Amino acid sequence: MPDRVVDHLPPDAVAAFVDGSATPDERARAVAHFARCPACREELREVHRMVRDRRRRRLTIVVPLAAAAAAALFVLRPVGTPAGNSALIERSAPVVARFAVVAPTPTAPVASDSVVFVWSRAGDGANYRVTLVTEDGTTVWSGTTSDTSAMVPDSVALAPDRDWFWYVDALFPDGRSSTTGIHRMRTRP
Repeated sequence: MPDRVVDHLPPDAVAAFVDGSATPDERARAVAHFARCPACREELREVHRMVRDRRRRRLTIVVPLAAAAAAALFVLRPVGTPAGNSALIERSAPVVARFAVVAPTPTAPVASDSVVFVWSRAGDGANYRVTLVTEDGTTVWSGTTSDTSAMVPDSVALAPDRDWFWYVDALFPDGRSSTTGIHRMRTRP
């Protein structure tokens, strides 16, 4: 039996999804496609990585300039101005970078029977716990995956035309964790 050919999202559809210029219908089709196509999910991850790396390259220019400006302000401060209180500086654990939600967005209502959550990769070895709650904070569904997407199972009935809240926690092998923070989504009427 010949292998089934899988149609993939065209590059411009992935780009529109990432930059937010896709229409709500285009976003919904892309989210559904990402849920069933590992190759396109990987392409989505790569595009997010490229965007993130581009931002980092910008920071390699901006951060040294900001540090130079801060040093100049410190050196040029008026005489008698305290340099700061080192007792107020606390040591803390290394900061874990937050990772980003891709879909669904709060502005594009989703079909209550096919909710797919998509987020960017948080780091090497991360597992993810996705949690969906009601407005009053009651957990409706929670699931764990090593992938960067999860679909609400058919056994979970979501009422139409309601606001829901969801978040993803990244759990790392060394015990650290990170979160996307809470995001709103609305089911279609």
